[in-house]
Amino acid sequence: MPEAVCTYFAGNHQMRAKAIAFLSDANYNRVIWDGDVGLYQCKCGDRFLCDGSPEAGAQIGHYVTEGAILGSGVVKGVGVLKINTSLVHETTATTLPGFTFLYPAV
Repeated sequence: MPEAVCTYFAGNHQMRAKAIAFLSDANYNRVIWDGDVGLYQCKCGDRFLCDGSPEAGAQIGHYVTEGAILGSGVVKGVGVLKINTSLVHETTATTLPGFTFLYPAV
């Protein structure tokens, strides 16, 4: 669930697919999920990471919301997002309350 109501859209976060993400834990150990991890972002700045494709109507899979993203860093020349691994969730749902998943803007 989102940490808060979207301040930009005054309701659901409109998450647009932005990039593929590499993940690490707080100690920069690589975190591997089942598939490629997509980075989604709302215009309010909140981010969402998952290994599914909810913008295509597919299941979300493993995911974290903004509150679990600790920051970013570089490991061996590769940019990574650090996450709190105790806040990783998993679902077979294609949507979550508080979020709308969209294709990238053209």
